Amino acid sequence: MTLDVLPQELVDMVVFDNRLDASDLNKIRQLSRSHNHRFQHINWAFLFPSREIRILLTEDSLLRLYRIVENACDDLKSYIPHVFIDPIEPPEPEEACANHKEPPDPREVQKIIRALKHPRVKSLITKLMKALTHLRTIEFNLWDDFIGVGIQWKLVMDAIVTAKRGTLETLRTPRNKFPMSSLSPPRQQLALQQSLFANLKSLLVTTAVRTAYERVTVTMEFWNWISVIGGNNLEELVVIGFRGESFAKPVPNAEGRFLPKSFNLPKLKHLELTDVCVTFKDLNVILRKGNIRHLESIRIAERVAEVNRPAFFFKLLKRLQKYGARRLRNLELPLGGTHNNVVAYELPNLCFEDNWSSPKTETRVEVNMH
Repeated sequence: MTLDVLPQELVDMVVFDNRLDASDLNKIRQLSRSHNHRFQHINWAFLFPSREIRILLTEDSLLRLYRIVENACDDLKSYIPHVFIDPIEPPEPEEACANHKEPPDPREVQKIIRALKHPRVKSLITKLMKALTHLRTIEFNLWDDFIGVGIQWKLVMDAIVTAKRGTLETLRTPRNKFPMSSLSPPRQQLALQQSLFANLKSLLVTTAVRTAYERVTVTMEFWNWISVIGGNNLEELVVIGFRGESFAKPVPNAEGRFLPKSFNLPKLKHLELTDVCVTFKDLNVILRKGNIRHLESIRIAERVAEVNRPAFFFKLLKRLQKYGARRLRNLELPLGGTHNNVVAYELPNLCFEDNWSSPKTETRVEVNMH
């Protein structure tokens, strides 16, 4: 008995049992139009099992992907919602030792930089952004020691604007020590990003302080960019900072702020700030009176401006309680004691199973001892 005469229920059992490979599925699809329509999405699931693709911003890699999606049907494109940008690495020197990584050949590095700057690469990325109609996530799997990180970031962000790709829900910047000024776009592009990122729900930003301390003019532009692209629907914000060994105390503006007063994320649920300068006035802006009711978790860690002061913790608790943060389930704040310049203890992390402001709610306390 052949497959095409079997009841559809039995055919489903054979196909969905995951015992067939891609060539078998193609043969099934060729049986009839109905079989093709019924099982083509399973074939796509074989091609894109994790519903994601990992690409290099090279002409060859971009061209191969573009040829797949250029004339693809909408159902196929729905299987490619997540794009990960992987690093372009130069070839290993022939004399390289297996246990010792040699620095890349400067000539190979310059070759990669020139290729990234080629107009053909920019054109292909823009065409891809237009073609990937179901794109939901862009994540840069790039770290500080990879080549051309800043160029790749700008290429992709420019392509999103040029292609008017307004479907993104998640954006993960390179894990690079970007200066804040490199993340904030020019004012004209910022206005375009505001509409294109209207669906953004999750944003992870990694940045760095290149000088002795933050310059307020730069921090204002940086936080304004986050507010603009995340102002409509952003639910998760993670900002991770890096700074040098300088212990110079950052100085906010005359009003005691690093953030603009206009900063507003009305749907924010999860906030995580690591090694980022904020004052209590800044936190009052991030955690606005009308927005606090959505909050589910707050995590603030590492060196910050005045957040480490003991009074800050209790001020924040009072604010959260006063304005109804009843969905809050997790609270982590930096507060520690030192002895001979060594951290002796940190404030416990608090986790709540129910309304944290109720006396009857059980609280799990995690103590960090050093």
